[in-house]
Amino acid sequence: MISIASLVVLANLLTPQTFGAFAVVQFPVSIASLIADAGLSAALVQRGDALTRAEEHTAWSLRLLLGILLAAIVFFVAPGVSTFYDLPPDGMSALRVLGLNPLLDIIGLIPATRLTRALRFDRLAAAEIASLVAGQGTAIVCAWSGLGLWSLILGGLATSITGGMLVSFFVPWRPVFRIRTDAARRLLGFGWRYQAQGGLHVLIARIVPMLGALWFTGTQIGHLVWAQDVARWARIPADYAARVGFPAFSRLREDPAALRDLLGRGLRFTALTSLPAAGLGILLAPYLVEPVFGSAWVAAVPALIVYLLRTPFDALATILLPVIYALGEAGRGLRLSLLWAVLMWAVSLTLMMVWGSLLALPTAFLIVTALMSALIARALPSEVRPW
Repeated sequence: MISIASLVVLANLLTPQTFGAFAVVQFPVSIASLIADAGLSAALVQRGDALTRAEEHTAWSLRLLLGILLAAIVFFVAPGVSTFYDLPPDGMSALRVLGLNPLLDIIGLIPATRLTRALRFDRLAAAEIASLVAGQGTAIVCAWSGLGLWSLILGGLATSITGGMLVSFFVPWRPVFRIRTDAARRLLGFGWRYQAQGGLHVLIARIVPMLGALWFTGTQIGHLVWAQDVARWARIPADYAARVGFPAFSRLREDPAALRDLLGRGLRFTALTSLPAAGLGILLAPYLVEPVFGSAWVAAVPALIVYLLRTPFDALATILLPVIYALGEAGRGLRLSLLWAVLMWAVSLTLMMVWGSLLALPTAFLIVTALMSALIARALPSEVRPW
């Protein structure tokens, strides 16, 4: 609700072109953050046994080194990205500052992992709500002051710093720089496969600024990114069910009956929340976008409706894919994600060249997500399928 309210305010304070520029700037930083994590967070959560101090210190130390390396890479590639995508004059500096995120994310790495393994989502929620208030509040104040693109950059940094500090307050942990070879091999063995699929899904989610920017104007990219973000609201219940589900599924991987029951409840919860929300959005979007967000966003309504049509399939895949990883089938999950990314790019390129409409990319998302949700459902072991 905080995210929804803040987006309404920001959409009335900032232009679609600013949102489009931020989407372009955010893409390389998202990739850098994924590479920097190297799947270490997921590997720590997925571990069935109790974590050792050696594993925690090794994960933290590797994450620190990778964070420094990736922040440096973002700093040096910023001029090239800014030139290639014809960003505003302050785009290069904004990208360099936002590129600190891969390094800032380390602040709460181990405390957040401990809370997730213990299923203490009450404390995680408290930390994230507070960090979201700090970040979105910063963005709104800066936007009100006329800072444009910098309001979104500073808001993102404020969210990262506040969230890391708060989870560290809940679970105090003293970092020690120490890397054990056996622990690193064990964590990275699972982690790189898990994180590779995360990188593939970023390539899918960020296809609008990456590919669309070669065809459309900055304002049109802003419309598409905004429509994608608003449509994601209907998928929020599935996102949180999947987030809680991954550590819970990991605990139950030796008990197929219990896992099947939990998965069934997760799917029912999602069907009763995400599907009605998507349907309501489709019905009301033509009437509410202008009075709520402003006339500048009316042109994005058709794209928003197509993205909302995709929501049920996206929610299904969001719930089911973590089950495959919780069962230790990282290779299978990675192959599915790779297929998803290849199909998404192929269909998007085809529709862009043949059709060229602003609806080409949302339609590609709808077609490919519907196909992949069916393939992921079929890939689940029969003993854990609740249908």
